[in-house]
Amino acid sequence: MKIYNPIKLLAILSIVMFSCSDEDNVTQTLSSSDIVGSWSLVAINSTPAVDLEENGNSDPNVMNQTGCFDGMSLDFDNNGNVTAISSEINYNANASPSFSCSLRTDSGSYLLNNNDLTVSITLDGSQETETLNVNI
Repeated sequence: MKIYNPIKLLAILSIVMFSCSDEDNVTQTLSSSDIVGSWSLVAINSTPAVDLEENGNSDPNVMNQTGCFDGMSLDFDNNGNVTAISSEINYNANASPSFSCSLRTDSGSYLLNNNDLTVSITLDGSQETETLNVNI
């Protein structure tokens, strides 16, 4: 059984990368120079905490439970192109460990309109598009 939804992972990644609090509650309009570059996933937080390793140690940060998400990133260039490195997870209840993972690379485009970031990527022949409101 393959468990994989890269757009949700991109959404999580984008939220993790761009979310921060501003004590003044002042919203700044983004420009492409604010997002151009490589952004790495640093946390995937879960409620409730999970124990993927089945060793009795639960952790809300899924990345502390498995290395499957290490290396995930988004790379935005100046020309509206984006490269996404995401994790592909395969689950087999009869195996030990019950899941395995690998990284995959997909390319697409992005558009920034005020603070709305739209990312479009072709996955397995299907165009996937996600728009997020991003604030810094």
